[in-house]
Amino acid sequence: MECAGARGFPPHPLDLALQLWPGVVCPGRGKGGGEATTESGRASWEIRDPLQIVGITAAFIFLLEPLGYLLASALFTFALFFLVSRYRMWIAAALAVTFGAGSWIFFTKVLSTPLPQGVLWMF
Repeated sequence: MECAGARGFPPHPLDLALQLWPGVVCPGRGKGGGEATTESGRASWEIRDPLQIVGITAAFIFLLEPLGYLLASALFTFALFFLVSRYRMWIAAALAVTFGAGSWIFFTKVLSTPLPQGVLWMF
């Protein structure tokens, strides 16, 4: 059974505008002072964190079909909490399992949305 979706459609312009809006309104704003700076004077986190988020999200998109929503969303959440937000590993794992399972229950049981099953076909 195929999942319903908008495959092949480009992103809506409003989606792109909402994603870019914070950078337009507050350029250069972000974490507080005291960060280590590079030779160009820019804080090292300015490019590293956004690139990590883009990379982790791309991995989530590519792994969604083969692994299934439940496992892919738990790994995605774990990677964001552990690698980007720098939570302790056990806290990131607990949050990932909670949010992954909670969102899966919400979408499949409450909203009756078909999600990719992947390797966890019994769910």
